[in-house]
Amino acid sequence: MSIDSMSRSPEAVQAGAVVQAAGHWSELQATLSDRCPQPLPNVQKLIATRHSEPSKRDTMESDAVEKCVRLRNHLEAGDITPAQAESMLEDIWSDLEYLEYPKAPLMIIPALILHADLIFLASALETLVERVTSMVRKLQDLSENRGYLLSPLVCAVRGLILSSSGADKCVPLEDFIISYSETLPKPTVDLQLEDATAHLLQLAAPGLENLGYEHYFGDREACGIAALVDLVSRLGAYYPDVVKAVLDRLLQRWAKQSTPPPTVSPWKSTLQLQVMLLCCEQSMPTLDASALLLVLRDFHYVLSIESLPRYRYLLSWIIARIYLQHKHLRPRILSELLTKDHHSNPKYLASLMKVGVMVGKFDDSGADYGLKLASALVPLAASSKVIIRHEAQWQFPVLMDHAKAMHWDSITENPAFASLDDYIRSLERFDDPPLERQLDRLDPVEHHTLANLVEGRWFGLDSIEPSLCGRDDFVKLHRADLEASDNGNHLPASCMPLGDPVAVPLPIRTSQGDGVNTPANVGTSEKAPPKPAESRALQTKGAAYLASNQEASTDQQIRRRNDLIVVASLVDNPYNLGGLSRVSEIFGASELHLQNQNVTSNKDFTNVSVSSHLHFPILPLSASAVPGYLATQRDQGWTIVGIEQTDRSVLLGSADCKMPEQVVLVIGSEKEGIPALVLSECDMLVEIPQQGVTRSLNVQTAAGLVLFEYARQHRKAAAL
Repeated sequence: MSIDSMSRSPEAVQAGAVVQAAGHWSELQATLSDRCPQPLPNVQKLIATRHSEPSKRDTMESDAVEKCVRLRNHLEAGDITPAQAESMLEDIWSDLEYLEYPKAPLMIIPALILHADLIFLASALETLVERVTSMVRKLQDLSENRGYLLSPLVCAVRGLILSSSGADKCVPLEDFIISYSETLPKPTVDLQLEDATAHLLQLAAPGLENLGYEHYFGDREACGIAALVDLVSRLGAYYPDVVKAVLDRLLQRWAKQSTPPPTVSPWKSTLQLQVMLLCCEQSMPTLDASALLLVLRDFHYVLSIESLPRYRYLLSWIIARIYLQHKHLRPRILSELLTKDHHSNPKYLASLMKVGVMVGKFDDSGADYGLKLASALVPLAASSKVIIRHEAQWQFPVLMDHAKAMHWDSITENPAFASLDDYIRSLERFDDPPLERQLDRLDPVEHHTLANLVEGRWFGLDSIEPSLCGRDDFVKLHRADLEASDNGNHLPASCMPLGDPVAVPLPIRTSQGDGVNTPANVGTSEKAPPKPAESRALQTKGAAYLASNQEASTDQQIRRRNDLIVVASLVDNPYNLGGLSRVSEIFGASELHLQNQNVTSNKDFTNVSVSSHLHFPILPLSASAVPGYLATQRDQGWTIVGIEQTDRSVLLGSADCKMPEQVVLVIGSEKEGIPALVLSECDMLVEIPQQGVTRSLNVQTAAGLVLFEYARQHRKAAAL
């Protein structure tokens, strides 16, 4: 993308417009300060003294507002017929259409057309029902470009639906919830400018503190989103069929997505899963056995294909709550853990372990379930797949702690379980879990609150979407409900308690290095000095190796090899082997060992390796002979280094990752990594730090990173 096109992107235009508006205000502020002897707070008086004749449009807007007020007064007085109400409503709407839906009357329309007395009148006049329904749909469409309309519209719908019987005839409730769950309004440039201007006015004079966003636009969008979530959480009491329909429509779209799904998709959102969780909580107890199994199957399937941590967190929450309500389904977890192939879907198996332990901590799960679960976790804790092994080792102590609290002697007094538990707790990282482990913690009973649902610490698992609303928005909503309850309006209970405020969130990793977003280091990074204008980069090929020894001849530098042997006998794919040949030769390996030397004539190999295999020795070494070869090399003074994620791996690039000069580098297979027999021969294991969602790198990419680090360390040592 060119610089010009980037500067014209919506985000850039919005940011630039706000900055420009702020600059204009600063100029106006300075001008007023120079010309007016009064202090700046008197700006408010100067503004108040300026009057202008209202335009025709202003007059029509005022008339439309007055008509809304008159209709509301008639409704509350009860002195209007359905036909009269319809006529007045049509007149108001015609004015809005002519004026192209101005803000002032538009913001009060939702509460008017969804007034309980108007809906009561509509029950006697079908055309009035149709009129109100079409207006609700139009208002929802308008809110796409008028974000300020979201809160008044959703709050009006919520108030009507939860307090008036038969209100769903005037509100397309299912479509209303689905539409906002899938697509929320985005703030326009104009709205952001007005918001920024209101803030600047507040800063300009003490008398303008109350003239903020809420003064001009009403409640912010967060209040509307909280109202939507709260509406769904209470809907099952009056409209169980709508709740089930919303769940089915959202779930089917997730279950029918193409595989493998992209990590981030424009149509998927956190809000959809939050709504599904609330719908499940209300629908699952009433479903028959066959329908229940279908829903559970679909959620398991979605969990098996999703890779984004926050989505997996919410899906695990949903599934655990289903098992909480239906004890007879819990053996499915044990069956899945015992029968799933470790290599086909490690992430899914890891999630099953997490859910299984959640279920094991339910009060009614019992020692028998716990014993079977512990037995299933033991072999998983020794799996060759890192994701599976690590998850089992994190979950086993949690299960053991619960077993001790519940006095499940069949588990706590088992010597094998006790030994495994002691070993896991002795690991260096057990008492200092990584940040992701702290953010990912979930107790489906204790953490089952609206506060955790909308602003829990799990939002820190990634930065795809921010929290859309908070606990304070629900408090504000419930306070308004209490005031309304004085008039006899009583809302059904929510399926999820509000809960206590969420604890202070843990720091979230940034995308730069190993830093975290904390007050201490935000905004402290220094900018790199600008390059001279005359500096221009010219493309070169392969000249970087000259930096290691400028005095040596080119031939000597090309032929110079490190005391580095690469063993790739466990790798099968010719493409990967070609890439390994290329990076090994580039970074100065002295030898490359392959399972079958004839692969160098394979077209897939040569397409990637180019001519690298012609410039250094490639020797045969069968996979079965690797352990013996490594033992022999160690006896001759070589250090065996493996690239693998294990509990004793050191992070590449860290202070602990110091590779000696004589190294045999072992590359694991594409599927299983380095097997246990070969791991036991390694003197040092290296793990590449990662920040993204995908848990592993391609073998040639991983090897390239480690080979570069080896070359960097020893080039630096040679320079010293």
